[in-house]
Amino acid sequence: MVQEKEQQQVPNEKQEEERAPEPVPEKVVVTQGQTFTLRVQETKTMEEDEEAIFSMRAKLFRFDKEDADHPWKERGTGEVKLLKHKETAKIRVLMRRDQTLKICANHYVNPAIELKPNVGNDKSWVYSVHADYADEEPKAETLAIRFGSAENALKFKEAFEAAKEAMRTQENKEKESKDKESEDKK
Repeated sequence: MVQEKEQQQVPNEKQEEERAPEPVPEKVVVTQGQTFTLRVQETKTMEEDEEAIFSMRAKLFRFDKEDADHPWKERGTGEVKLLKHKETAKIRVLMRRDQTLKICANHYVNPAIELKPNVGNDKSWVYSVHADYADEEPKAETLAIRFGSAENALKFKEAFEAAKEAMRTQENKEKESKDKESEDKK
């Protein structure tokens, strides 16, 4: 019996590994002759609960009504994504600038949005949104998105139209559910 108690008290290697705290990941950076040790921190992008249903490199512009000489302002170049939320099934357009990863487009796909060809350019589309959250405050914007080729622009349009149809179906399901709930209450 004494041996059994001793065996229970001495943890094996596996138990010790399980109890040991995980080391904080670190990165050593050398700059201008100085060495720094930085802790690696996990960052949240708010894309964790979404799946990318489309992703392609593009350049985004916004229309500035107040500048008559140069109304189209470049917003950024990077990956434009159509992201579908895993729980709500809502689809949004998200685009981040290369290198800085700053958001330059962030809005839901609305069935009322119409992609129009840009005059004289088969590689880009122009559309308006009621609420773009790229600057954190919702703002109505007219945007132009340009791709590297006409084929890529067409792929975006097809994916965007499919997303619009999915959102239309989702809205109809939500409406039917609300209608059924109100009938049940009566």
